[in-house]
Amino acid sequence: MALLTIDAIVNLLLGIVLILTPFGMLRILGLPSVENYFYTTILGCVIFGIGVALLVELLGEHKGMQGLGVAGAIAINICGGSALLYWLLLRPFNLPFRGELSL
Repeated sequence: MALLTIDAIVNLLLGIVLILTPFGMLRILGLPSVENYFYTTILGCVIFGIGVALLVELLGEHKGMQGLGVAGAIAINICGGSALLYWLLLRPFNLPFRGELSL
């Protein structure tokens, strides 16, 4: 339960930051800038939605509601981690050190 709670909080916070300040987050993390922030904001909404699903799983358990669950969260994290590994290992960016560290 603690892992699910932490994952939900991290997803909600990261989603909010990406939704409200996509340009600032990319700059702070040292990631490449983009022409527009459409996909960054969409990603923020998806991550926020995952956080909400995790909260539903946590808080709705006694009401018979199901959200994402631990297995779903693990699958999402493996998929996201795999994409990051692909970009870091096979398609390296010309990023400053803090950008590589962020990824």
